[in-house]
Amino acid sequence: MTDTLIQKKQTQRKALLRALHALADGREGFTITPMQYLALGSQIGIGEETGHTIRYLVSKGLLAFKPASEAVALTHNGIDQVERQSQGSTFSDQEVTRKKLKALSDRILRVLKGKHTKIQMEELKEALPEFSDLPDSDWYSVINDLLSDNMIDARVVRSGIYDAVGAA
Repeated sequence: MTDTLIQKKQTQRKALLRALHALADGREGFTITPMQYLALGSQIGIGEETGHTIRYLVSKGLLAFKPASEAVALTHNGIDQVERQSQGSTFSDQEVTRKKLKALSDRILRVLKGKHTKIQMEELKEALPEFSDLPDSDWYSVINDLLSDNMIDARVVRSGIYDAVGAA
């Protein structure tokens, strides 16, 4: 239970820091007023926790507090941390997605080989619930790749798969 709470707090902190970075356009010392950071907190879904999160980020030296206006500004360390997070997560997220799409291709073929008749796209998605988080565009991309490699048989129209999909 504690681990999920810690992870939630870390996620909130990262999200708020990224949002502040975007608002300040990555500029060190750019003043962000309380009204702005409270609005950002509401937008990213942390609401009442925004003030606590801001104080935490200030205590870690990622934000500089400006007492006269109660505004904050990104420090050099804060900018560096956001940029490191975005570079690291972008590469790892792309790698995870690439592996997941490859696995989806293999799993689609396995499901279709087990069926002696064609199935609808919705049935195919239901048979592979572990890939339900992938957008339809990824599903259609994988289907299109399999279709172009003559690995499956399907009728396709501009808006996507028409009718049913089956093993070739």
